[in-house]
Amino acid sequence: MSVAPVFHREVVASLGKMLARSPRLIQVVAEPRQVGKTTAALEVARRWKGPVRYAAADEFYPPSLAWLRSKCGIPKLIVWNNALVSAMDPRPSTVVRQDPSAWGRLVENAVGAHLLNLLPPTTHRIRYWRHRNLEVDFVVSTGSCLFAIEVKSGPRDRASGLDAFLRLHPRARPLVVGPGGLALDDFFRRHPAEILT
Repeated sequence: MSVAPVFHREVVASLGKMLARSPRLIQVVAEPRQVGKTTAALEVARRWKGPVRYAAADEFYPPSLAWLRSKCGIPKLIVWNNALVSAMDPRPSTVVRQDPSAWGRLVENAVGAHLLNLLPPTTHRIRYWRHRNLEVDFVVSTGSCLFAIEVKSGPRDRASGLDAFLRLHPRARPLVVGPGGLALDDFFRRHPAEILT
């Protein structure tokens, strides 16, 4: 009796490599239905030596947000290609721009994607900070320097989280990106390593 060779999907190896990189991010596997996403994710989880929290939208009772927060904290999802975020909203960009909440999420994701795509994880650790209802959008450490980045997408945005973070970490360097700080156009034109010096 011969044993059939075991088939390993290419995505299993790719996900394993991404999980081993720093910073460790939440990995989202999105493909059409019935193509093996669950099998691939479970195979990656089986091989992974670190802690695993698996959740699937197809489960009969998907985990609640409270469950996710109790196990993982409050995750921050940054899509590395902002076009994917824009594609998920069917409204024209002119309409999205008039919605402060949607525009704010889009701008914050774009800033995060710019940082993640261009700063090497070997020299820059990118995180965020949250305490109760206070938040700093991005905290970047370079070994010797700590930067607290607040993204503003409109004139009404407040930076109270930035103030609180700076009280806890007085040596951190604040950076406001958007109105009242470094203009968004200037931020995206430059390499983040030039800005974070």
